[in-house]
Amino acid sequence: MRWRKRDHLAPWMVGKGGEKANPRYMPHHDHYVELYEPMTDQDLGQAVMAN
Repeated sequence: MRWRKRDHLAPWMVGKGGEKANPRYMPHHDHYVELYEPMTDQDLGQAVMAN
């Protein structure tokens, strides 16, 4: 996932290219985001900023 000009990755994302997700984040924790399903608001998991 690309957010704020940075790539965020997680192992559970493999094979899910093109799917939509809504990010949620804490303003002072820019190194990771929580991703949620847009329609059901189900938690998909955490993504960490790539190096």
